[in-house]
Amino acid sequence: RETGQKMAEQIIEEGAVLLKNNGTLPLKGSNDKVNVFGWASVDWAYGANSGSCSGRVMAEDSKRESLVDIYDALSAYQINYNNELKDMYLRYASPYVYALKDPGSVSNDNVITLHEPEISDSSYYSEALLENALAYSNTALVVITRNAGEDIPADRAMRKAGKNYTPESNKIYLDLSIEEEHLLTYVGENYKNVVVLINSPAAMDLSFLNTIPGLDAALQVGFTGTHGAASIPSLLYGEKTPSGHLVDTYTYDRTLSFAYRAKNAASFSGSVLSGKKFFEYIENIYVGYRWYETADATHYWADYDRILLDSNDKEVLVKGYDSVVQYPFGYGLSYTKFEYSDLHVKPLENNEYEVVFTVKNTGNANGAEIAQVYVINPNDGSFRPNMELRGFEKVFLKVNESKQIKVVLDNEAFSAYTNGDINTIGGTYEIVVASSINDIRLKENITIAGEKLVSPLTIRNKVPLCEEDFDKIYTYPKTHFSNLCRGEFTFKNSLTQVMPYSRKAKRLSRLGRWLVRIMFFPKPITDPEARMMYEGLMEGSLDSVVNQSGGIIKKKKIIKILNGANKIR
Repeated sequence: RETGQKMAEQIIEEGAVLLKNNGTLPLKGSNDKVNVFGWASVDWAYGANSGSCSGRVMAEDSKRESLVDIYDALSAYQINYNNELKDMYLRYASPYVYALKDPGSVSNDNVITLHEPEISDSSYYSEALLENALAYSNTALVVITRNAGEDIPADRAMRKAGKNYTPESNKIYLDLSIEEEHLLTYVGENYKNVVVLINSPAAMDLSFLNTIPGLDAALQVGFTGTHGAASIPSLLYGEKTPSGHLVDTYTYDRTLSFAYRAKNAASFSGSVLSGKKFFEYIENIYVGYRWYETADATHYWADYDRILLDSNDKEVLVKGYDSVVQYPFGYGLSYTKFEYSDLHVKPLENNEYEVVFTVKNTGNANGAEIAQVYVINPNDGSFRPNMELRGFEKVFLKVNESKQIKVVLDNEAFSAYTNGDINTIGGTYEIVVASSINDIRLKENITIAGEKLVSPLTIRNKVPLCEEDFDKIYTYPKTHFSNLCRGEFTFKNSLTQVMPYSRKAKRLSRLGRWLVRIMFFPKPITDPEARMMYEGLMEGSLDSVVNQSGGIIKKKKIIKILNGANKIR
């Protein structure tokens, strides 16, 4: 148990991402008293709170004392906090503390319901309370929380509870509420040091960090497990240096994401899910950062602009990519600075390359850097992402210390699916060493011998892909998604695809449905969890069926199904 607790603390210590800092962090030792704002501070998110998700966190021995929230962490670090403010939040609404609840009793509606008293509501934020808080400390921590988990649709209309709140059904759960906006505005106007703690793993709207004046710093801590929050004060006060980097792209406008633009509300037909709604995500190669970076390379964002605040809280007009992407993939600030140099890309055997470079800590604090290696694909108009992460290395450096880093790129870094198989694609590649996907420090070109990428589309096809273009890919005769016939099926095809040619596959489908019913009894087969399991069995590759069944379905049975489906009549 103690090992697990220490691991949780290490994960937050090394994984928390410093999103913004105007020099306020690290806090000075004299700031040994802080005000903690935000109702979410009394209902800390330890883990995924849905009753149906694997990321759920439960209190050890079902006791509140085994959980560490931001208040516990501050106290353990000998930092005092304003109890009057905390007591007001407890009076406004009782915390749920999902980590203490039976998973079966958790309502997902409650999980994504926001609570936040309006800063102008004097029945909670009384004049005396606000004056006392200012007298208590000139430092404010503001906690913003969003939960996440399986079966929690974060894009549903914003729900609120409490007293005297403003309904905002035009917003979604991942947006900032008007009450949170007013609170942040007040704190930004009245406190010398303002640090926002993002207690959420979801890519929520963080545009307020660049539109509300006076927000000096922001630290994304994600879910913290039962004990991870204990590491937060050491990051805030500089005993440790933040070294986490984002694994998502944060944008100013969620409607610019490929997934958002491509979603629809189609219905299943001809299956156990007939009539049920689903979203058809057709990002294809444009998943996550690949969309934003490829769109930028093709000047898709050229006409976009946005008014934001600079580091001095002055309004500036920002254009292009920087007006769309707030925090790019791989982004993360530090209390120190790192210098990159001496890049050498050395060929090895079998189309492998060794990328060698040096990183030096040139700042005033010890810290760790995550050096990232990207490959920019040949600029030949092929239907392919502009650049892709192919390796990374985390290195801890003391002040003035330097280390040589080596990252090996195997042949897959230069390969793509074409002509029915994974093949090396020839052309000129750019090897990029970066601190984030758009903070490039070093680069070098290499030439690879290989095939030409054959695809029915090019990078110039209008995005998001129209249904006609999307269908071109999945009916293309050179992919395993195409309409196949006997003699062409492999382990990469699905049960659904081989069923018309195999009675054994049909029997296995019925067996799978029966097993799912037993696993999730008394829930119906249309229950979201059961549905996900059954559809995964039917639509996943045949070689994954063996793993999903937990050994109930043997590989030799799948081989028999394939042999039967491939039999030529």
